[in-house]
Amino acid sequence: MSIRGWHLIHVRFLIYTFKKGEREDLIYHWDILPSPKEDHTELIETFETAGGYHLSTHGSTSYFQTPATNPSQQRTKPFY
Repeated sequence: MSIRGWHLIHVRFLIYTFKKGEREDLIYHWDILPSPKEDHTELIETFETAGGYHLSTHGSTSYFQTPATNPSQQRTKPFY
C-alpha cells in the first residue's frame, strides 16, 4: 500500500487506518507478546534501535514499519 502512497498509521481490532501521502517502499511488521498486560517497551526500543518506527499497540500485538531500504532489513527475514 505504501508504494502507492497509502500508509498504515494505526491498527485497532481489525480496523486499519491509512493516510494518503508520498509513495514510499515500506515494510510493515507485527509482533505478538504472550500477554496483553506484558510491557511492550523493550520490544519497541529494540525495533526503533534497528531503524523501525512503532505505529501502534493493541492488546498483545504491536505494529511497526521500516523503510525497505534499511540495510539491516531483508524482506524474507525479521529484523531480529
